[in-house]
Amino acid sequence: MVPVSVPLFPSKEFLMLRSNRGAARVSAVWMISVGVVALVALAFAFISQSDQKKEVDRALAADAAKVEAEARADALNEKKRELSTTLGWYDRESADPESDVEMARRALGDLRTTFPDIQDTDTDFETVLPKIVAAYNARGTTISTLEARVKSLEAEIAAAQKAVADIQRTKDQTIAQLRQEIADEKQSAAQRQSELEDRINGVQEQLADRDAQLRSLRAEVAEKERAWEKERQIAQARILNLTSKTKFARGDFANQPDGHVLEVSQRTGLAWVDIGAKQRLVEGMRFRIEGGIPGQMRLKGWGEVTKVEANRAEIAISDLVDPYDYVQPGDVIINPIYDPVGTRNAVLAGSFSDYSRKELESLLGELGIEIQDEVGPTTDFLIVGGRIYNDPETNEPLEEPMSVEDLPSYKNAVNMQVQIIPLRDVRQFFRFES
Repeated sequence: MVPVSVPLFPSKEFLMLRSNRGAARVSAVWMISVGVVALVALAFAFISQSDQKKEVDRALAADAAKVEAEARADALNEKKRELSTTLGWYDRESADPESDVEMARRALGDLRTTFPDIQDTDTDFETVLPKIVAAYNARGTTISTLEARVKSLEAEIAAAQKAVADIQRTKDQTIAQLRQEIADEKQSAAQRQSELEDRINGVQEQLADRDAQLRSLRAEVAEKERAWEKERQIAQARILNLTSKTKFARGDFANQPDGHVLEVSQRTGLAWVDIGAKQRLVEGMRFRIEGGIPGQMRLKGWGEVTKVEANRAEIAISDLVDPYDYVQPGDVIINPIYDPVGTRNAVLAGSFSDYSRKELESLLGELGIEIQDEVGPTTDFLIVGGRIYNDPETNEPLEEPMSVEDLPSYKNAVNMQVQIIPLRDVRQFFRFES
């Protein structure tokens, strides 16, 4: 560009020339500017057109994806509707039915309760339904069997009803026949009754005579019984009197020696006596061991039979009175209810808590003691137990316990001077196992 010098005071021509040059220069600038703008506009238009095409492609792709998603959603919704309508537990008025899973689970739990074959591990209807079908088929088979059985029973009932009807007809015929026979029998009985009444009147007259004779005979018997009772009392008094007089000759049986000590082993605490099985000795019997001279015997201890031979027995020594006064050969043994030869009779009175009557009879029977029901002339002793809590006849509980002394058997034993022995004394001399 050529520099232009501007005068200090320009002329009119200069100003006009300058004006024309400036206009030309401005026009060129505008033209360049418009061109640049047009190029820029074309560039933006091209770029915009390319982006718009991409966006359109994207929109088309999005629409296609939306359509596909909606199709899948419709398919899923259709499957859900089919599943819900097949499974149940949904709102019947809803346009889009959906099963209640919790209700379905509760129903599955109810099925487990109803059908025992369904286990806790069966958590879906696919597993449960075959078992339900199997149970239903089994139940159907059972019902068919029962229905067949019912038909069979109905046939049997019909036959039984027919038989009952036949029996009823036979019964009615029999009843009618029996009624006729009863009517005939009544008529005959009335005639016989008249005859019997006449005979009864005659018998009553004879009975009155016999009653008078019976009263007379009873009076004679009563008089004879009184006389006999008086004679019996006199005889019993004489027997008791003679018994007391001859007591010295018979001696005190309870204190008579039953045997003698043969050998003693102080080291083992055992001794041998001169009685054995032939003298009815059994294991478990206990004896007092006494020593000294006759009339001055003293208790040394006790001996229990532990071994029995034919004519001798082994005893275990216990309860020594004086350890320095030990058992010696020649000492005697005594048991007040032991009898080596005869049979002793006894009566039981009172209650025996440790034994039944049969057990006592068996235990005493082994010792040669027989149990009697009542105290009599052959009774040797009365074995008494504890107080009685039940009525002896009815076995009903008593309001107050009865003492043994109040029993008739105890009073009879006292009157007849029968030896009375408490059960504890029997147990003292014989080792009874409870």
